[in-house]
Amino acid sequence: MNTEDMKLEKIEGIYDIQTVSPALFSGAELLFASILFSGLIAYLLWRVYYSRKGIAKRKIRKLQKSYYENDISEHDAIYQLCSHLQQGLKLKQLKADTLLPEKLTIHSNKWSTFKKNVSTLRYKTNSQHTLKLETIFTDSFFWLKMWP
Repeated sequence: MNTEDMKLEKIEGIYDIQTVSPALFSGAELLFASILFSGLIAYLLWRVYYSRKGIAKRKIRKLQKSYYENDISEHDAIYQLCSHLQQGLKLKQLKADTLLPEKLTIHSNKWSTFKKNVSTLRYKTNSQHTLKLETIFTDSFFWLKMWP
């Protein structure tokens, strides 16, 4: 069959199939694109994993595990939590007058409550509060996620 005059020929009652059009990409081009795409995904995952927030989240999870296993006291846990959170949020100091970024002003009540609870746990004796450190852990993950 000549490629210039591709006609359907009837062979034993069945129409002959025309030749397949060439592939859009060659095997080498697909290989290069897949390597490039895999590299991009690996880079993005690496950036998330080793970002200041990613490092802080892992440290806080490790601290949370140590606290739940009673390897660390509540007093030490809250101080370490504040240190990790301060590094993750890129703050000089986490204290009662720490301002919320403009972008998060809709969460100002939650931020005020969080700061108050952290201060209560840091500076009061165990008999003077009924707060649970679990809520502080949960809130700290929220702030690491939302902080610009």
